[in-house]
Amino acid sequence: MKLQLRYDVHGSAERFWEVFFDPEVTRRLHLEALRSTSVEIEDQTGDVATGLDRTICYGQKPDAPGPVKKLFGSEVITTEHGTFDPKTGIWSFTLAPATLGEKTEIRGSIEIKEIAATEGGAGAEAGPGVRDAARTARTVRILGENADPSAGDEAAAVDADTDRDSTGTRCEQIFSLEAKVKIFGAGPVVERFIEKQARDTQDRAAAFFNRVLDGDG
Repeated sequence: MKLQLRYDVHGSAERFWEVFFDPEVTRRLHLEALRSTSVEIEDQTGDVATGLDRTICYGQKPDAPGPVKKLFGSEVITTEHGTFDPKTGIWSFTLAPATLGEKTEIRGSIEIKEIAATEGGAGAEAGPGVRDAARTARTVRILGENADPSAGDEAAAVDADTDRDSTGTRCEQIFSLEAKVKIFGAGPVVERFIEKQARDTQDRAAAFFNRVLDGDG
């Protein structure tokens, strides 16, 4: 299972990462927005300028289908370990459930890109590649097992207002996730659940971070 989600960001990349790595904001994200039953920052070293490593452990009681609950229990304890690379500006992470972690491989990334609007209304990224400046607030891509996220697959979209500064520049969050579950007879069911859970979690997280960036949270 491969998944890619895109969200508008109400602020600069620098400000987003400042909020993202704030330990208190991380705790609030889980306890308030993600409805986690517990969260503990086990380790966080470094900073955005030089590189950062973080390990957190959290518990959740998701609305899982019967087969998934039977395998993982009603509460899922997950350890997230991630690394921020200041050269690429990408947060890369792995997720390991406490139950059947050896049969479950989940990895992903978050990237914040600046997109500058041009005079004619079209837009281009402040880095490599070209995008439409009127991009949606949230775009979802579900990619096949062998699909390439950069291959230009069509994505469903819903029009929404975008947030730009006085120069017409705005930021976009690109969330990517890949999951492989090696449980005979149940792998596809668990992967579909991971996909559903990831979409719900990231919708909540993106809305939460934007409220914080707007000064409303």
